[in-house]
Amino acid sequence: MTPLRTVHLTGSPGQVRSGACRAGRVGKGAFAFEFMRLAIYHGSDGRGATPPAAACEMTMAPDRFEMFCLYYLGLNRVGEYRFLNANQIAREFNWTVGELMGTLRKLNLHPDTVLNTDFPMARHQVDVQLAADRFGPPDLQDMAGRIFEEFTRAVGRKRDWLGEIEREREADRDAKRNR
Repeated sequence: MTPLRTVHLTGSPGQVRSGACRAGRVGKGAFAFEFMRLAIYHGSDGRGATPPAAACEMTMAPDRFEMFCLYYLGLNRVGEYRFLNANQIAREFNWTVGELMGTLRKLNLHPDTVLNTDFPMARHQVDVQLAADRFGPPDLQDMAGRIFEEFTRAVGRKRDWLGEIEREREADRDAKRNR
C-alpha cells in the first residue's frame, strides 16, 4: 500500500543524520506529524562527494476521512479496495495497535463510538466490497464520500439496541407463524 500523504523536507546531511529535520507551522496552526517512516539519505555519491542537501521523507497521519475509508471501508487514499485488519493498518503507519486505537479515538472513529452510533456500517462495508469488483477507484471514492457524509450526520445519534432486539424478536415470531 502506498503512503497516504508524503511531505518532503530538506536539510543538511548533518541535520538529517541528527534527526533535526522538523516541520514548522503551516497555515493557522502547527501540523502534528505522526511518521510512518523516516527515510534518511546521506553519504557519498560514489565519487566521494557529499550531496549538498539530504531529504527527509515523512508521511503524515491520515485525516478523518482517510482513516474512515481505510479502517472501515477498506479503501486507501486513491480508492483501491483492500480490507485490512487493525494490526495491518497499524503496521502500515509503523504504529502499535494501541496508537491506532488512540488515533481513532481522537478522530471520533473508535469502534466503540461507531458501533453505538445509529448507522448501518456493516451494510456500507458490504456495498463497498461488492462495488469494488464492478467500479474503479474514482467511483469508490465518490461512494466513500457519500457514506462518510451520512456517517458524519449520524454521529451523536445513539443506537437503540433494545429496539433492534425487539424488532428481531418480532421478525422471528412472524417467520415462525408463517411456516
